[in-house]
Amino acid sequence: MAELRTKEELGKKIARRREMSGIPQAELGTAAGLDQTAMSKVETGKRSLSAGELLAISAYLGLHADALLYHESATINWRTDDSDAAHQAVTVLDAVINDFFAFEAVGR
Repeated sequence: MAELRTKEELGKKIARRREMSGIPQAELGTAAGLDQTAMSKVETGKRSLSAGELLAISAYLGLHADALLYHESATINWRTDDSDAAHQAVTVLDAVINDFFAFEAVGR
Protein backbone atom coordinates (compact mmCIF):
# COMPACT_ATOMS: atom_id res chain seq x y z
CA MET A 1 0.00 0.00 0.00
CA ALA A 2 1.24 3.48 -0.82
CA GLU A 3 2.39 5.71 2.01
CA LEU A 4 0.61 9.01 2.71
CA ARG A 5 2.60 12.22 2.58
CA THR A 6 2.97 14.32 5.72
CA LYS A 7 1.47 17.83 5.77
CA GLU A 8 4.91 19.22 5.04
CA GLU A 9 5.51 16.83 2.14
CA LEU A 10 2.06 17.57 0.73
CA GLY A 11 2.72 21.31 0.92
CA LYS A 12 6.07 20.95 -0.85
CA LYS A 13 4.48 18.79 -3.56
CA ILE A 14 1.75 21.37 -4.14
CA ALA A 15 4.29 24.23 -4.25
CA ARG A 16 6.56 22.37 -6.70
CA ARG A 17 3.68 21.51 -9.02
CA ARG A 18 2.28 25.05 -8.81
CA GLU A 19 5.67 26.57 -9.64
CA MET A 20 6.25 24.12 -12.51
CA SER A 21 2.88 25.15 -13.93
CA GLY A 22 3.66 28.86 -13.57
CA ILE A 23 0.62 29.45 -11.38
CA PRO A 24 0.87 32.26 -8.80
CA GLN A 25 0.24 31.21 -5.21
CA ALA A 26 -2.68 33.65 -4.86
CA GLU A 27 -4.35 32.23 -7.99
CA LEU A 28 -4.16 28.65 -6.72
CA GLY A 29 -5.42 29.77 -3.33
CA THR A 30 -8.39 31.52 -4.90
CA ALA A 31 -9.24 28.37 -6.87
CA ALA A 32 -9.39 26.49 -3.56
CA GLY A 33 -11.24 29.23 -1.67
CA LEU A 34 -8.13 30.27 0.29
CA ASP A 35 -6.39 33.61 0.61
CA GLN A 36 -2.67 33.85 -0.14
CA THR A 37 -1.71 33.66 3.56
CA ALA A 38 -3.60 30.39 3.99
CA MET A 39 -2.15 29.02 0.75
CA SER A 40 1.35 29.90 1.96
CA LYS A 41 0.67 28.02 5.22
CA VAL A 42 -0.51 24.98 3.22
CA GLU A 43 2.67 24.99 1.14
CA THR A 44 4.87 25.20 4.25
CA GLY A 45 2.97 22.44 6.05
CA LYS A 46 1.53 24.75 8.71
CA ARG A 47 -2.09 24.33 7.62
CA SER A 48 -4.15 21.29 6.74
CA LEU A 49 -6.57 21.10 3.84
CA SER A 50 -10.20 20.07 3.87
CA ALA A 51 -11.21 17.42 1.37
CA GLY A 52 -12.88 20.06 -0.79
CA GLU A 53 -9.80 22.29 -0.76
CA LEU A 54 -7.57 19.35 -1.68
CA LEU A 55 -9.85 18.39 -4.55
CA ALA A 56 -9.99 21.98 -5.83
CA ILE A 57 -6.19 22.29 -5.71
CA SER A 58 -5.59 18.95 -7.40
CA ALA A 59 -8.12 19.75 -10.14
CA TYR A 60 -6.60 23.20 -10.75
CA LEU A 61 -3.14 21.63 -10.98
CA GLY A 62 -4.46 18.95 -13.34
CA LEU A 63 -3.75 16.08 -10.94
CA HIS A 64 -5.71 13.38 -9.21
CA ALA A 65 -5.85 13.96 -5.45
CA ASP A 66 -4.04 10.67 -4.81
CA ALA A 67 -1.04 11.98 -6.77
CA LEU A 68 -0.74 14.68 -4.10
CA LEU A 69 -1.66 12.55 -1.08
CA TYR A 70 0.47 9.48 -1.69
CA HIS A 71 4.16 8.96 -2.33
CA GLU A 72 3.04 6.55 -5.02
CA SER A 73 -0.31 6.87 -6.69
CA ALA A 74 -2.79 4.31 -5.46
CA THR A 75 -4.47 2.32 -8.20
CA ILE A 76 -7.51 0.11 -8.00
CA ASN A 77 -7.50 -2.61 -10.63
CA TRP A 78 -10.99 -3.76 -11.54
CA ARG A 79 -11.78 -7.03 -13.16
CA THR A 80 -11.66 -6.66 -16.89
CA ASP A 81 -14.86 -8.62 -17.50
CA ASP A 82 -17.99 -6.76 -18.46
CA SER A 83 -20.23 -8.41 -15.88
CA ASP A 84 -23.09 -6.70 -14.09
CA ALA A 85 -21.36 -7.42 -10.77
CA ALA A 86 -18.26 -5.49 -11.84
CA HIS A 87 -20.35 -2.53 -12.98
CA GLN A 88 -22.37 -2.58 -9.75
CA ALA A 89 -19.18 -2.64 -7.67
CA VAL A 90 -17.82 0.40 -9.50
CA THR A 91 -21.12 2.24 -9.09
CA VAL A 92 -21.28 1.50 -5.35
CA LEU A 93 -17.66 2.51 -4.77
CA ASP A 94 -18.14 5.75 -6.73
CA ALA A 95 -21.19 6.58 -4.60
CA VAL A 96 -19.31 5.88 -1.36
CA ILE A 97 -16.38 8.06 -2.42
CA ASN A 98 -18.67 10.90 -3.53
CA ASP A 99 -20.63 10.70 -0.26
CA PHE A 100 -17.41 10.81 1.76
CA PHE A 101 -16.13 13.94 0.03
CA ALA A 102 -19.55 15.62 0.21
CA PHE A 103 -19.70 14.88 3.94
CA GLU A 104 -16.15 16.22 4.44
CA ALA A 105 -16.97 19.44 2.58
CA VAL A 106 -20.13 20.05 4.60
CA GLY A 107 -18.38 19.21 7.87
CA ARG A 108 -15.99 22.17 7.58
